[in-house]
Amino acid sequence: KCSQTCELTKKNSIVTEANLLLLCEEQMDYDGDGSPDNEHYTSVNAMSKEKRICHRHTPQQIQKLEAYFKECPHPNESQRQAFCDVLNLGIDQVKFWFQNKRTQSKAQDERTSNMLLREENEKLRLENAAMIEVLKNVTCPPCGGPPFGRDDRESNLHKMRLENSFFKTERDSLAAANNKNQQTMLDSLTSVQRQQTFEALTSYGMNPYNQPSSLESQTIQPQLLPQMDIPQLSETAATAVEELKRLFRTDEALWVMSSIDRTYVIDQESYEKFSHSVKHFRNLSARVESSKDITVVPIEATSLIDMFLDSEKWKMLFPTIVNEAKTIHTLGSELPINENCNVLQVIWEQLHILSPLVPPREFMIVRCCQQIGEGLWIIADVSQDSQHIVNSDQASPSCYKRPSGCLIRSFPNAHTEVRWIEHVEVDHTADTHKMYRELVSGSSGYGARRWIVTLERMCERMALSSILIMPATDWSETIPTVEGRRSVMKLGERMLKIFNEMLIMSGKVEFPQQSKCGVRISIRMNKEPGQLPGLVVSAASCLSIPLTPLQVFNCLRSDDTRHQWDVLCRGNAITETARIFTGSSGTNCINLLQPTPLWGTGQNMVQEPHKKMMVLQECYMDALGGMIVYSPLDMATMSIAASGEVDPLNIPILPSGFTISSDNSEGTLLMLAFQILNSDENSKTRSVSEIAVDRIVEKYTNANVDIHTFNQSKYPRVVADEFVPWPSKGKTDKDGWYPPGHGDVFPSLMNSGKLDAFLSQGKEYVFVANSDNLGAIVDLKILKHLIQNKNEYCMEVTPKTLADVKGGTLISYEGKVQLLEIAQVPDEHVNEFKSIEKFKIFNTNNLWVNLKAIKKLVEADALKMEIIPNPKEVDGVKVLQLETAAGAAIRFFDNAIGVNVPRSRFLPVKATSDLLLVQSDLYTLVDGFVIRNSARTNPSNPTIELGPEFKKVFNFLSRFKSIPSIVELDSLKVSGDVYFGSSVVLKGKVTVTAKSGTKIEIPDGAVIENKEMIDEFEIYFLLFDRAGYGESDAHPSRTVKTDTYDIEELADKLQIGPKFHVLGMSLGAYPVYGCLKYIPHRY
Repeated sequence: KCSQTCELTKKNSIVTEANLLLLCEEQMDYDGDGSPDNEHYTSVNAMSKEKRICHRHTPQQIQKLEAYFKECPHPNESQRQAFCDVLNLGIDQVKFWFQNKRTQSKAQDERTSNMLLREENEKLRLENAAMIEVLKNVTCPPCGGPPFGRDDRESNLHKMRLENSFFKTERDSLAAANNKNQQTMLDSLTSVQRQQTFEALTSYGMNPYNQPSSLESQTIQPQLLPQMDIPQLSETAATAVEELKRLFRTDEALWVMSSIDRTYVIDQESYEKFSHSVKHFRNLSARVESSKDITVVPIEATSLIDMFLDSEKWKMLFPTIVNEAKTIHTLGSELPINENCNVLQVIWEQLHILSPLVPPREFMIVRCCQQIGEGLWIIADVSQDSQHIVNSDQASPSCYKRPSGCLIRSFPNAHTEVRWIEHVEVDHTADTHKMYRELVSGSSGYGARRWIVTLERMCERMALSSILIMPATDWSETIPTVEGRRSVMKLGERMLKIFNEMLIMSGKVEFPQQSKCGVRISIRMNKEPGQLPGLVVSAASCLSIPLTPLQVFNCLRSDDTRHQWDVLCRGNAITETARIFTGSSGTNCINLLQPTPLWGTGQNMVQEPHKKMMVLQECYMDALGGMIVYSPLDMATMSIAASGEVDPLNIPILPSGFTISSDNSEGTLLMLAFQILNSDENSKTRSVSEIAVDRIVEKYTNANVDIHTFNQSKYPRVVADEFVPWPSKGKTDKDGWYPPGHGDVFPSLMNSGKLDAFLSQGKEYVFVANSDNLGAIVDLKILKHLIQNKNEYCMEVTPKTLADVKGGTLISYEGKVQLLEIAQVPDEHVNEFKSIEKFKIFNTNNLWVNLKAIKKLVEADALKMEIIPNPKEVDGVKVLQLETAAGAAIRFFDNAIGVNVPRSRFLPVKATSDLLLVQSDLYTLVDGFVIRNSARTNPSNPTIELGPEFKKVFNFLSRFKSIPSIVELDSLKVSGDVYFGSSVVLKGKVTVTAKSGTKIEIPDGAVIENKEMIDEFEIYFLLFDRAGYGESDAHPSRTVKTDTYDIEELADKLQIGPKFHVLGMSLGAYPVYGCLKYIPHRY
């Protein structure tokens, strides 16, 4: 027992000694003596000795510790261990030194702040005394008499307080009403699926809407500045410009190299001496970030400055940093940029990078642009109290921007040098997830390096986007034109912007059980212009990977392994169909990807374009990391985007993707985010249709023509077996309805109000035609005839050919001219109806109708046109569409006639084979008229048959570098995977067939005449007429021998090869004999 008691006493003595040691160090530090920073006390062999040993730090150790402390006052365990290795100190020595130094720094800051506050207080006291003295002698300005007495002043003061209270109440009520209107009422959604989503989320006991962002809760609008604030802002901007000039000039005095990441940072002690600024945050977690960088970019200096001074262009220039920006006010010169000497703006901006685990930064800044020399500008940003600018609190209370900005110098050859300085105070380190805390705190976070790297990448992208020819580095099977390329690049830019905006994930819900860093879920209603309406669910998570960022980037980008992680592929391989480079690096590009369906799945991209998917992907890799962002698009939407004829802002897109960044070692921080839209297919189809219409209308925005659009009716499909409307049986989506034929044009004109509008403008006739008939143009001679003869209705007809046997024709029935359609003909008389001898004309559907006659008949409900049953099968259900034809209305109009017109007024484009005709050199467009090439002697057009690979315009355009010349073509038949080069000439009868799994590429400049190319067995049949036979001219001097050498020469010209086969029948045996006798070596 005595031995145990002694041992326990010794242990207690050790613990007591250690506690006293720690208390002694802390007490000496609070006494203000600096000696504890330089000494460390330990207990040596406390079991046997009572003597304490003092370890004094060397001057070199103190100097390095001081340098480390300026850059990182809160080192983590790995950083402290690194300090120990470098300084040859114990881990406790380093830990206690930093603790003591932080306490000293805090006390010193408080003393400095107190001194400044005392000075300010004394200054205010003196000013107050001076003002009291002045008030004693004040006079009334209007009359010059004595001032108000004390009672009058109290009365006026009481009155102003009452008014102020009333205005505050009004302001609060208006603010409450505004917030109520702006709040998204997701609880009102009645969808069972959405309700289940909310129940699943709330089962974790979390509210998905408890963290609204400033953008959701408040609206920032430009406002007029009070006159009293303008001088203050001007003074703030001037001070910031002068300070920034000094920071750019003084490279040695104020800038020191960081001993941690070897980048240049501002020495805060030297900075505080020359700037006399005070810290805005007193918390120990607050820190100052400073950095600088320089680059030369391929852009005009004036264009770059213009983008800096336009908040929308500012966001476009830095899409991966600037999430939102709004110009609150602008002061300064209205001169162009190259003459501008001073522009001052008040801007609110929200910055965000990399991941939802990184909090955004919001600043209310004053931006000043000043030209300080020939071809030299400086742009300075500095934070300003938002309450002095607008009546809101938009700037984040945890961020303050000290004078920062860039020096812009114009270089020759449209290049610009940009020197950038970033200097901010932040106080939300704790809000950043530990995975990104070290990255964000360093120079690769929000520092100058990130701004410069982003600027370099975007300037390269803009330069490549503005070129007027297709670059040799790009390749595409699906983007045929430069306009299409530019449109796809704009769509990729918009996709990248939407993805970065989503990463803030305001109103998030966290599921920490799922991974080390948790999964974050965000729910929002999609109401943005150009986007599909519906509920968007976003999920994001982050992980650390022991591979370099480039290795991770290449792995995710590889087409060979994509099906292993991308659920959009559904396990199938993916094929790249286009690549557009957006930078000088091969990693910066836009890709069009197409999942390859497995054989036998019944999925055919040509047959079901709206259900077939493509993937638009944009990726980049720079010095700080990279991104891979992608979005699925159906074939129809992708075709619209690649056409270049529609604004990409109107194309709905919902991106997902990855951000890749270094973890400051050999590993990678990977953030993955995925979005899902809960929206019905009807919304999607309707949006695509509206885009197609807008694409046409936009062409004539600046033309001297009024374009009117209106919707026609929609009727419910009828179930054929039951004769009941299909929507009544639950089919309420778009497939349950149909447009009731072009006979609906007359009531739709009336119901839309367009008919009355045209009549009020003095219009008398309307010309109606199918939009695919390129020959349907206004003919003034026809119009003149109608006016002179008072014809209320005129139908254009044209001679029928074998290709038009199904077209409706005019007949005389019951004393009236009427239209007879093939659907109205009994089966036993169909062949008779198709006869071009009995019915020699057919309806082109080019109609001229009197507007007043339409109004009279529609109002009287007199247009009782024949119902044409149109049987269909939709989703395996047999349905009927009851339609009417506009031509059938001819019998209801007075003095109706038919006019036989030339075939040139009927040029329909209903298939890609028709499109090939009108895009070729067979037709040209002159002043809006489609003119046939006079060089073609054959009065008929060539017959063209294209395989299913050419069925959709998107695929059709991708298979022609340029449309071949077909002026001398009689017929063309193409099937299989066939591609045509540029400047190809087709003559006579041409057939090209590629067997399954192979591809035929017609080379540039090829001339193909009367040739049949069948790749099924690698056999080419070449037929020619001997002299005097067929279409060949007679030539008496020709012999079997000369025919043989003609065959050899022809084979060599066509590069068939050293040996070939010859097949002859009947008289063709003669040239076969000649080949065996005269050129046996070629057999």
